[in-house]
Amino acid sequence: QVIRNDQVVGSNPTVGSTRRAPMKGEHHLAVSLAGAAGIYTASRSAPMSLSFLAFGVLLDLDHWIDYWIEYGARLDVAHFFRAVSRKEFRRAFLFLHAWEGFLLSALLAWWSGWAPLLSGACLGWGSHLLCDQFSTRPNRWGYFLAWRIAGRFDYRRAFPAPYLPPPGSRAETNGRPPTACV
Repeated sequence: QVIRNDQVVGSNPTVGSTRRAPMKGEHHLAVSLAGAAGIYTASRSAPMSLSFLAFGVLLDLDHWIDYWIEYGARLDVAHFFRAVSRKEFRRAFLFLHAWEGFLLSALLAWWSGWAPLLSGACLGWGSHLLCDQFSTRPNRWGYFLAWRIAGRFDYRRAFPAPYLPPPGSRAETNGRPPTACV
């Protein structure tokens, strides 16, 4: 792969696509705080806004399952975040990162008569998946659990875009300090 003018060029499925910053925990937190504030303002429902916040952020806990399967049951937080951001996995289980789960939560919320706790969880789950769907450049079916199962959870099949280090980072410059901007 070659990067020119912030474009990926080569025989990759993301040819010509502009780099996008991946969703990180702090991004999910910011989106979820804003969403929870909006929900509370509109509904005055603390359970709905808090469950939105919880599901919008804590859905990422399923990355730990993939990490432990790949690297063993260890609690190396720095390595975990590095592995997730660099897509250093062979399998993508990500059981909560699935549109089927969101649809099930919507069905449960509807069945409950739109109970605030379930409705907030459903909305938080959906907002999390939408943010990931548009920021991580997955295969269009990558966030469907049934599709990942059919592909034996192959990570590269679900998330074909290569890891691209942030512009100016040491990873992009092979360990040398980035050139200074003047």
